[in-house]
Amino acid sequence: MKKVNSMKWLSFFLMAILSVGFMACSDDDDDEEFSLIGMWEYSYNGGYDLYLFNGDGTGKGATSEGVFWTFKYELNAKTMKLVYTKENESAEVWSIEPISNSSIEIDGEWILSKTEKQIEEIEEKPQYEAVDLGLSVKWATCNVGASSPEEFGDYFAWGETEPKSRYRGFTYKWGDDYMTKYCTESEYGTVDNLVTLLPSDDAATVNWGNDWRMPTFDEIKELFSEKCIIEWTEMNNVKGVKIIGPNGNRIFLPAASILWDNEIYDVSEGSCCYWSSSLCTTFEFCFCDEAHCIWIEEDYYTYYATDRFRGLPIRPVTK
Repeated sequence: MKKVNSMKWLSFFLMAILSVGFMACSDDDDDEEFSLIGMWEYSYNGGYDLYLFNGDGTGKGATSEGVFWTFKYELNAKTMKLVYTKENESAEVWSIEPISNSSIEIDGEWILSKTEKQIEEIEEKPQYEAVDLGLSVKWATCNVGASSPEEFGDYFAWGETEPKSRYRGFTYKWGDDYMTKYCTESEYGTVDNLVTLLPSDDAATVNWGNDWRMPTFDEIKELFSEKCIIEWTEMNNVKGVKIIGPNGNRIFLPAASILWDNEIYDVSEGSCCYWSSSLCTTFEFCFCDEAHCIWIEEDYYTYYATDRFRGLPIRPVTK
């Protein structure tokens, strides 16, 4: 006769009780919102705790001794925050960081197993921070592809939405000598008179969501206008520029320079070059195979235009 694992049996029993609790608290119209999306079982000497995660950010827990409680949780791209109260204990907050696509770990030993739906929700709802500098738009705290202000992040050709290994004319999505999109003069390509990137070609929008976009050239000029204080500095040993807005808030742009083919140009000397979403149209000599950007070094900055195929970092904006 096969031996039955009493702990596993109790686990299923407790899960059934908690699941019934979830169902009882929801209306038929809210089935999707209140659906069960995951379970976390924490084993310890002599027993275990069981957590059931509900789709609306709430959950219920139970111990193998039959103690029940409720909790709330928050998900973002990198962590889960779990807030719960047991019996008469004070509320506790645990920060849980992912260690793989199928589990996340607390303090090196507690494992939360996630369903595929949870993984998708975590990946689809990243939290990006914006700073109100007192300007017409709010500026992100880091570049696309970066997780901190001083990280360079990813490099993009203008109008492309994914980084790549080489940034040359022959690798450019919209053509080399003949532009197939974003062109105002027939001698340079197919004329469509588009001068600002569409959302589908905006790396900030595609990678961060519809609330974000690349700044226009006018918004970049506002950032570097007399409204703001521009200071060359370092953050965590990374050179870059600190910009203080009219209201005293600030952002940092790392000296990520520019990708020329597959090499970062002149990064040892320290320079910043960031894309706008604007085709080159405002200079005396503008060409449809160029787009506006800002070039910053320690002693000066200049409004600039460069070949669209080159790889530059992007600092998004939002309303």
